Amino acid sequence: LEEPDIAIDTISGASAGAVNALLLACGLAEGGREGARSRLNRFWVRLMHEASFRSLMLVGGFSPAGSSVAFGPTLRSGQFDPFDLDPLRQALSRDINFSILRDARCPKLLIAATRIRDGQQQIFANDAITADVALASTCPPLVHCAVEIDGEAYWDGGFGGNPPLLRLVQETAATDLLLVQVTPTRDSYVPITLAAIDRRLDQIMANA
Repeated sequence: LEEPDIAIDTISGASAGAVNALLLACGLAEGGREGARSRLNRFWVRLMHEASFRSLMLVGGFSPAGSSVAFGPTLRSGQFDPFDLDPLRQALSRDINFSILRDARCPKLLIAATRIRDGQQQIFANDAITADVALASTCPPLVHCAVEIDGEAYWDGGFGGNPPLLRLVQETAATDLLLVQVTPTRDSYVPITLAAIDRRLDQIMANA
């Protein structure tokens, strides 16, 4: 965004990356490059400082594997009750204008969620993206309730591609692809505690 010679044609994202994609696209459409930078910064700073514990799980405090560590006894008892996504829905609705995603000024978007029925990746484009789509893409199965869209139930989009790259290459007119990697690929030690093992599993899964 600080490089004026770089034009953005299409953006894809899954999980927390889907939120970044939506904030980026919305910010670009409404306020240009500086608007996008401001929107991204405002959302994450606000979420970390103001949002409820439930919403903060999105940031990375819990992974699909890590939830079993945090909620282990509850999961074993068969009484696990995933949190609802209302606090996160409110946070997204405050900073993302979903109607402008259909505007001609908005880059093309490809947001991924994972269909529970067959485990396949579902890609949502601009005209289909709603708050429910954003929630579905960011829905760790052991933390949040599944999100239903048009009769289909979805979990976190990171399981099927994080971020989705094949559709991005197929649908963009650009000649270059920029991948923003927010999870480290390498680690310098062999984990032995539950928390450390979970952290490494999360890194491996997120980069798969």
